[in-house]
Amino acid sequence: MPEFQFPEPTALMSAKNYKTKIVEPLIQKLKKAILDITAKYYEMRNNYYDFSGRIKGLANQNDDLERINYGIREEIAVLKEDVKDLKTIKRAMGREGFEELLNTAMTAKAAKTAFKERERER
Repeated sequence: MPEFQFPEPTALMSAKNYKTKIVEPLIQKLKKAILDITAKYYEMRNNYYDFSGRIKGLANQNDDLERINYGIREEIAVLKEDVKDLKTIKRAMGREGFEELLNTAMTAKAAKTAFKERERER
């Protein structure tokens, strides 16, 4: 970097004058550059640790969601089989017969639920 190179002294420049006018300002520039780089390094390191922690948390959350998703897929597969079975029964019984059977089952379920609630109230 040309801005950090020492220029040649002029013909009549004394060593003290050269040090004061050229060397010391350049050293100050170098010190400032080193401090800026060091500060930027620590800032980036802190950001890295912060993001690394966030990524780990998101990875764990993703794993949890994948497990939940897998369970839901299995449940959907079972429900699809149930729907297929119900459609087969519906075709075999006819629409009216199936709806009558369904209403009977719903009535029985409602009666059972009401009975359980009365038992709890006692």
